[in-house]
Amino acid sequence: MTRELSTVTPAELRRERRRLLDEWDAVDSATKLLEIQERIADQIQGAEQSIKAMRGDLDALRSHIKQLRLYADGLAWRVLHPHVIRQLSKNAGDAPSLIEQHEAFNFVLRSARRHVEASGLPVLIADITNVIKIGDLIVVADPELPQIVECKTRLGHPRYWMQGRIGRQISRALGTLKYLSGKPVKVHGEDHVRVSVESQHEPERNWDAVGTCVAAALDHGYGSVLLSDHELVSAFQGSHLSEAFDQLAPSTRELPQPFFAGTSLEPFDRSDGLLPPPIVWPLAPAGRFAVAEGEVIVIHFVSARAFERGGHEWRIQVTGPDPCYVSVFLGEEEYRFSDRFIRDVLYAFETVDSCVTGLLTCARQVRDLLAAGDETLIEVAPASGKPDVVYLGSQGAVLRFAVGQSGDAITVSSEGLLESVQRSLAEANAKDSAGESG
Repeated sequence: MTRELSTVTPAELRRERRRLLDEWDAVDSATKLLEIQERIADQIQGAEQSIKAMRGDLDALRSHIKQLRLYADGLAWRVLHPHVIRQLSKNAGDAPSLIEQHEAFNFVLRSARRHVEASGLPVLIADITNVIKIGDLIVVADPELPQIVECKTRLGHPRYWMQGRIGRQISRALGTLKYLSGKPVKVHGEDHVRVSVESQHEPERNWDAVGTCVAAALDHGYGSVLLSDHELVSAFQGSHLSEAFDQLAPSTRELPQPFFAGTSLEPFDRSDGLLPPPIVWPLAPAGRFAVAEGEVIVIHFVSARAFERGGHEWRIQVTGPDPCYVSVFLGEEEYRFSDRFIRDVLYAFETVDSCVTGLLTCARQVRDLLAAGDETLIEVAPASGKPDVVYLGSQGAVLRFAVGQSGDAITVSSEGLLESVQRSLAEANAKDSAGESG
């Protein structure tokens, strides 16, 4: 039974998160991945119960929940492609309370364990994260095309599944999976067509410079690396950003104006799946934990001029700050990209050279698609008919969504069915073994 955390001090909560980091680093199987999520869920529920009862240090408990969800986000970053995380986060709403869901969430936990025991595949529990907002479980058969599972303690006749809340959930799940499988699609609730343009570009990142700054901050309170005349990375021990910016003022005056500034605190407050939480940064454990706790703050400055480059029949221009976007000109044609590319440099430390290469690669791919007259970029007909259903039971059911070459598919199975099949297979194997030995 989940225990309240009302008697636990902020220092004890911090030690719990430090132990969690060691467990997080030791995850090397689907079973361990599930076990750490179960522990995170138990800690969140305990903190929520204490907050609801108005017992304990409420600010520390709220902070604990926030940090725990970032650990769960980090697990998603370990087993899913970043592009998939961005798509799964495209659904409005904050992370839900776990104790308010009562038995429904316990059913999700039981279903997660059954999936892992049956398949051996990594399974993510959506409601303990900030970034997974579609489905209850994500079964990672493929990091770039996972399966989405909805867990329902009650489920009516299939003829009603495409109606109401369940219908919206099914539509969003199938639309997202179609997009991830490479098919242009209008996802439920959106007024535009999603089209994926696959790029072979592999980002390069400045993690060595970040690690150097963080290590110096832990040892001496401050560290800084000037990456170029256009870019500076620094780290401070403590939480006084104003003092840090004052100390950096002489260095930043040397950067060409205008410049962008970002801190490692930014991923703490985002739930759009665009930024990896510090817990997944490839740093030494002590430094990574200090940044994840906000005890060391990394500050990154990049001049807009760093991106503004040109070559034979191409150039890149940055417009900002409101709105901020990046334009890639191929000849006289302009291809406009959001500031996500700048954010990836600023907060995920992609090198500027790598970012420029990625922008050029993507712009050229879009140009080639348009030149080929690809009509899927212009209009997509709405889906007709209902998805195919393999129906195996309804009492305490899980709906597993998948998209393959043949189109949509939903498999529905009762909570105890998988367990029953496993027992039958085990008994059959035992009989076969006994027959062979006889």
